[in-house]
Amino acid sequence: MTWATDRLPIVLPPLPGEALDSWIEAYARRLRTSSTGLLQFLGLPGIAARHLVFRLEEADLEALARLTDADAAELDRMTLRSVARSDLLPRLPQNGDETAPVWRHLGRHSRFCPRCLADNGGRWPLTWRLPFSFACQQHQCLLVDHCPGCRDRPQLFTNQQLGRSTSGAHCMRLVLRDGRRTGCRHDLTKTLAQPLPPDGTALASQQHLDELVQARSALHHLYFLSRRCLRSLMLNPWAAPEAVGLALRECNGGLLPDSPHDLSDASRLAIGTTLAIWASDTASTTGKAVFEWLIRTDQAHRRNVSAANLSIDQRLLSWGRASPEIVSRVIADVDQDLPLDTRLRYRSAAHPRRPDLTDADIRKRADKIPTALWPSWTLRLLPNTPIDPRTVDGFRRGCRSKLLLAGAQSQHHSWAQPSNRLIIKMAFRRVIASPEHETAIASCLTQLASHLDDEGSPIDYGRRRHLFTSESITINLDEYTQLCRRQGWARGGAGRIHMLRWMLLSFLLGAHADLPPRNIHGRDEFRYQVPPLMRAFVLEQAATNLATHRIDEPVLWEPPTEWCDWTDWPGAMPEQISDSDFDTLIAARTPAEETAAALGLTTEHVRLYCDATGATQPPPPPTSPGLGRRRPRRGMLDPGFLRTTHSSGTLNQSLIARSAGCSLSTVQNALEEAGMPATPRPEPLSLRITREELEQAYLHQRLSIPDIAEQFGLDRHRLNLPAKKWGIEIRPNSATSNPFALLPDAPALSASMAAVSNVRNCVERLRRLVRLAGQRNLCAAAKSFGTLPATLTHQLHALEKTAGVQLIERTSPLAATPAGAAFIHEAEHLLSLLDAAQSSVS
Repeated sequence: MTWATDRLPIVLPPLPGEALDSWIEAYARRLRTSSTGLLQFLGLPGIAARHLVFRLEEADLEALARLTDADAAELDRMTLRSVARSDLLPRLPQNGDETAPVWRHLGRHSRFCPRCLADNGGRWPLTWRLPFSFACQQHQCLLVDHCPGCRDRPQLFTNQQLGRSTSGAHCMRLVLRDGRRTGCRHDLTKTLAQPLPPDGTALASQQHLDELVQARSALHHLYFLSRRCLRSLMLNPWAAPEAVGLALRECNGGLLPDSPHDLSDASRLAIGTTLAIWASDTASTTGKAVFEWLIRTDQAHRRNVSAANLSIDQRLLSWGRASPEIVSRVIADVDQDLPLDTRLRYRSAAHPRRPDLTDADIRKRADKIPTALWPSWTLRLLPNTPIDPRTVDGFRRGCRSKLLLAGAQSQHHSWAQPSNRLIIKMAFRRVIASPEHETAIASCLTQLASHLDDEGSPIDYGRRRHLFTSESITINLDEYTQLCRRQGWARGGAGRIHMLRWMLLSFLLGAHADLPPRNIHGRDEFRYQVPPLMRAFVLEQAATNLATHRIDEPVLWEPPTEWCDWTDWPGAMPEQISDSDFDTLIAARTPAEETAAALGLTTEHVRLYCDATGATQPPPPPTSPGLGRRRPRRGMLDPGFLRTTHSSGTLNQSLIARSAGCSLSTVQNALEEAGMPATPRPEPLSLRITREELEQAYLHQRLSIPDIAEQFGLDRHRLNLPAKKWGIEIRPNSATSNPFALLPDAPALSASMAAVSNVRNCVERLRRLVRLAGQRNLCAAAKSFGTLPATLTHQLHALEKTAGVQLIERTSPLAATPAGAAFIHEAEHLLSLLDAAQSSVS
């Protein structure tokens, strides 16, 4: 037959959702020709209709639309090109059983619903070819995969003219019959399909998938979970949650799937997809149970590795192709089994994901944080238990180091490691009281690090650490003197100026500057008792130092509390302290210990609150000049209290001075006013002992420090000062005297004997030494001496080590070495002189 060349004489509009090749074949049947002849007329020779559904060039699309009077956009939607352009289908390399892209379209094959084919005259929708279509929502049944006639996937169309056939609902696959290849031509509308319950899980899963497809949502995570669910059904079906059995009964009659790797069968696809949708639901109980089942199955079937000994990298090994959301859930599941450093690197306690930050990223974060954790955050993370202040300092510095681990690919940053790592490790061991406390630290530090990376910090602490040191900072002492005069304060000496410089440097660096250990108590008292005006003065000086370097930054800054959503803090919230009686207690100049006890906190929590908020004790009233005291002494300086402690023998002037917040001289004046003699201050040692006398007694006579102090009537604890001043080296065993030093006409000692003479119990050991020669062995000698063999052996080794020579040959019997014989002869002479001196005294 002949047609006009501008367009086809008959218009056959496509059905909604129909595939392009189905429409072309239906058009050809309507025109009583083959699809090949139709395409040749349309200017598309040599192209099969089944190929057009995969790729349709723009020129061919325009020609097809013009000659068939169809909409070009509608024809484009009838191909799989729109699906291929989206992220719906996973595109993974076929290099393993976990990565094969089995969720692909079915090519020229298609699943089908027999009743739909009967209703629409053998027209085939495009969605039947998609990998995520397994059920018919209209007729509530599973789609059919195979033709009952040839027991193979039905071939939809051929290039042959269909003749009198008016339906595309016949299988056109070539089969061998009676030795001849002929078409199957089985009527697919008469195929039986497995029904599905109207309110069942399979139809609900298909509806959910259809909504995701319409929204163009990526389906990679469902593809991966579908495979993993079928694999778990094959490996560990007896541990599956109860809901898994429901999906099996609906989609496969309660039978397990025969392959965990192939999702091309509609029943397997329905089971895997239903379980995958459940597992991807993080809010429901069923979803959590299914996902936990997947994880436990994966851990239990590792070869040669116990599930309890799997590292985080081993646990994630088989989840490498999973989506980031699935990997995050796997990391969160193992959070409690990981050490703190690993929890921070994988951020498992909050926002879990693989470490992805380079050293450059961590360096940027390091410049945004001070040397120690901010006071308010330490206040929240520090448990409410008594802790040594030095431990708190180590904990704060440790938190800063842990903060740099969050998300870091490398666990070791030499430039970020603190010098006192052992102290920090011990501080964490003492501070972390429970697994819940460790979880709070891991979660809060992870969230804090994430916000610092995203939102930054208004202070460049890295630049400040480079610019400001104890030598480079400046403080205007003239302004400080004028402030003291205006307020009627004592200016203080070098100690007060040193403490002001320490506070100034702490403000600039955002953390406590380093101080010698002996100044820690004074530092903590100053943090609590510094007057507000003096603190404001130091803040002004800090701003001046910043302006000198042209730095436009706030002096102090702390991350907001909203950066962390943790609610059950192990420490104390600043808001809770501000709502308490803190202001009343501090206004009454209550000591820090009493304030903490009244608030149910530790002293360090109170001081950290002062650091974070700037609330400190008000200054004492200015002292009025004049003679005598106008007010009686109170508290620990009350005369009655001093007499009671003096009579009970518990008087400790230094402790009273620290508790009362005064100097030692004030306590001594209070004792004199109460009629009790204060301990007189010792006279300068240089007036009691000369350098020559100390050298003669300590170096030559080898007397001990306590014996020298008793001989000269001095304090033995203060005798080390002139020794260090005069360059006299203190021996390690300086507390032991030479027992032969005070003998009349004391002979000069050899070098070996001089070393041994300062060993504790040297006389007893020498008496045993002189009796060793001739003994059968050390065991026999110990028995005769009435001691243990181990004790005698230890003493002999100690003597030989101190003398620097071997004294006794370990032969049978024991014999003295040549050096030992001389040493024993000298010992016998000294012991005889010592015995003679003692007998003359008695």
